[in-house]
Amino acid sequence: MKSVQLLFVAFLAITVSLQAQTSTQFQISSDLTWGVGNSFNGPFDGSPFDVGLCVDEDIIDCLCGEGYASPNLANNFPTCPNMVPIWGAAPPADCDFAADTYFFQQTFDLRLSDCEDIESAVATIQADNEFTLWINGTQIANQSSWPTVYTYNVASLLVDGTNTITVEVENYSGAGCFNYAFLAFCLTVQVTEWDLGDGFFDVIPTNVPGGTLLSSTGVTLPAANHEWYFLNGPGISGPWNAVGVIQGSFNFVNYFAVDCIGHRIIHRVTAPNNPNCEVCWDHIFYNCGGEKPQLFVQEERAIVDCAILDGYRFPVIGRPAFRSDSQSAFIQNELNKNLLLLRPNPTQGRMEVDMNGFSGSRYEIIDLQGKLLSAKNIPIEEAVLELQLGDMPDGVYMLRVTDEKTGQSKVEKFTISH
Repeated sequence: MKSVQLLFVAFLAITVSLQAQTSTQFQISSDLTWGVGNSFNGPFDGSPFDVGLCVDEDIIDCLCGEGYASPNLANNFPTCPNMVPIWGAAPPADCDFAADTYFFQQTFDLRLSDCEDIESAVATIQADNEFTLWINGTQIANQSSWPTVYTYNVASLLVDGTNTITVEVENYSGAGCFNYAFLAFCLTVQVTEWDLGDGFFDVIPTNVPGGTLLSSTGVTLPAANHEWYFLNGPGISGPWNAVGVIQGSFNFVNYFAVDCIGHRIIHRVTAPNNPNCEVCWDHIFYNCGGEKPQLFVQEERAIVDCAILDGYRFPVIGRPAFRSDSQSAFIQNELNKNLLLLRPNPTQGRMEVDMNGFSGSRYEIIDLQGKLLSAKNIPIEEAVLELQLGDMPDGVYMLRVTDEKTGQSKVEKFTISH
């Protein structure tokens, strides 16, 4: 079998966007499942009462006359539709609550996967008359509340696991036709999950001698969050041999040699600033190159455990884009030892090619789209080849030198700049 020579070219003309996240919202509201106690340390073995009737406009109108001013009533919270105003004692018939103090507590589990983060957490609270709020034992506020509604950002206080909300509410003596006493509370939590189904690639048969063009597309995360692991074997069932890894490149174009072999590409994607959030997409296909496209077979893309990569040793075969994701960058196959030496490079037209010990018998000049521009035989035992390229336009090209006896090739990039 001929040795497989790979040429990797990063083709980075893609607009990067960070639309790889989905958000989920949930609420923890005051309701009849909260515990009631008489001190911060509990026990919270009492049950609260729904006192919604005593903050209802119809009840207030009945007790105090129509038009009685009662702004910002708790059961009108637009951001907390499932909230129940609660108190530690049953509402009296005249809604004239006695002065008293109660502690209310609720616990909830927040279980985050490696790919989930708390985007925001806002506590909204109204109480009559004065409240103190704690989240996981940390005091957030102490306010004389009614009729003011307060909001607090508490995202930094939530933990992955069990969380505890504790509220102390003190009701003062009444001074009117009725006396409110209630706690109305809502915690709205927004959880963001990274969607790492980020991009795929197409295999495009071409008429270029000896290969197939492979291009990744649809990638949204930045280059730093991508690694492409290349393996090959005798067929689509392996066994697999590690070829190498391209790190930090969010898109690539890959040219394969003509050999009929199985190819496997494992695309590892991590979330920005969260290396524990990762997914590995497995692509397997069989390629006989552009000369025999009818033998091409591709498997479906699938997710595999990234730990599968631990069983191989991958040399780095490329480098990321030089400056930014919006600029093209050439990635040279560093597995090729004794590389051809091109000088000068860039060239204005005349260029020497030092074979550097390689026995090449034919050279080809190819553009970055894979189009063959010229090809000539190399005289036997020619150690330094002189090329006249003055009639070619400015641009970046590939020089491929092949030993037709062994089938081995060496590929180098060069630039013409008149």
